[in-house]
Amino acid sequence: MNESEKENNDIPLAVRIPTSTQHGRIALRPNRPPRPPRERPTLKTYNIYLLPSAIAGGVLVLGFIVFFAYQSLLAAGCTSLNATQTELVAANGEFKLSVPPTLFSGEFGVQVAGSSTDVLTTTSSQGTWRQAINALPKSAKVVSRFYTFRVCNNEPKSLNIQLTALPQINIDPQLAYDLYTWDSRRNQWLWLSSDFNLNTKSAQVTLNKLPENIIMLQNASPQHNFSIELPVGANDLVKRLQNDNVVLPEWQTRVVIPGLYLGDFGNVAGDRSAVPNGRGFAKNAIVSLRNWSDYGEINRTIVRDMLAVENLRQTHIANLLNVVKNGEYTGIEIDYRGLEDNQREQFTALINSLVKAIRAENRNISINVVVPFTAINHSSAGFNSGAYDLRAFSEVVDAIKLDLTARNVSPITSNQFEKMMGGMLGEANRQKLQLVVPANSVGRAMQGGYAIRINDQLLTPISEYQLNGFVIRSTNLTLAEAELISALRALGAIN
Repeated sequence: MNESEKENNDIPLAVRIPTSTQHGRIALRPNRPPRPPRERPTLKTYNIYLLPSAIAGGVLVLGFIVFFAYQSLLAAGCTSLNATQTELVAANGEFKLSVPPTLFSGEFGVQVAGSSTDVLTTTSSQGTWRQAINALPKSAKVVSRFYTFRVCNNEPKSLNIQLTALPQINIDPQLAYDLYTWDSRRNQWLWLSSDFNLNTKSAQVTLNKLPENIIMLQNASPQHNFSIELPVGANDLVKRLQNDNVVLPEWQTRVVIPGLYLGDFGNVAGDRSAVPNGRGFAKNAIVSLRNWSDYGEINRTIVRDMLAVENLRQTHIANLLNVVKNGEYTGIEIDYRGLEDNQREQFTALINSLVKAIRAENRNISINVVVPFTAINHSSAGFNSGAYDLRAFSEVVDAIKLDLTARNVSPITSNQFEKMMGGMLGEANRQKLQLVVPANSVGRAMQGGYAIRINDQLLTPISEYQLNGFVIRSTNLTLAEAELISALRALGAIN
């Protein structure tokens, strides 16, 4: 260390630090408290949410773009129907879809695709349709194209579909032609309509919802069912009929036994001693429950009260099961009349619940409906079955019996009968539809059919409409034996 450095080091530190600012010398800044960092300008509120809002808006716009693009894809190949354009007809004329103009709310868009039977039956076709074809009954034959549907937008409350058989199909009047749809969820064929026109080779159906698909099938003539409804209190007649050697080839014979009625609070009323037990019958015996007397008196109130309360409906079902089991009947027939249109849903619920209970006991069930004579002159308004949901019943019951004996006005004409049957077969499966006729109205018909004379109007509906069969009713206890024996003889059941 030289002399200069040594000299500086000897000077105390406090002396070496300048205490004032002098010209030509370094000035030392006095100690000050630290200054806070410079404040940033306050951000405005909308700036905080600007980016998320922009993202959300973009997603929304993109969603609209995707939605409208999807709608455009759906609309591709779709036909729009409206109050002006109410029909869609295939180029080959084999398919037509129509909607009543009054039932439109906006437009109804639908896409229709038709496949030939060859496509459906080849092994290269889709597995779903192969499964559907394999599920067909052995006696069934596909006689039309297989049409599939897709709804593009608004669907009307009611629509009509007409399907025509393929040109090369020869229609056999002895066979039945019906419309079916394949339910992919339940993997089974569902019946849609039996309303077939022999002249145009077409069948039609009116529905409140467009099915997944539709096809026309040719079925073998249904096995006929022939039933005798005994008069109330005909115990002696029962014994005499049991002793007769009755042979009914190609018929399934049943005996319908009336005499029990709907009572208060869901109970069953009637003189049990006048109602034969089912045990003594060699053939099937069905007990019939009514809300009307042989004189035509109908108790509407007792049905209305029972249907309106769920507990009473369940009580009634329990009582009906006791009647069937204790009486050893093979089934039950429900014959409730005077129902109002607004009771349709309640009555259908009753039948559906009863069907489940009856099936659990391995018994059958049929329903008797009165001819809707108010609908036999139906026009553009369409057929109205009132409180009877015939389409729903066709899916669950064993037989739907159309009562032709309840008409107390002018005789029904052949033209009226044809209109009525057209409406009935559009809602009720012909393979379950039977006619209830007076005992003295049955006679032989030409070409192997059976003639039914209704108030001097000779009809042959069993063979003409390929119905399931009919029930012979005799309400006159005095003439019952002669009437029934005459009917059995006309059918060739006895000599």
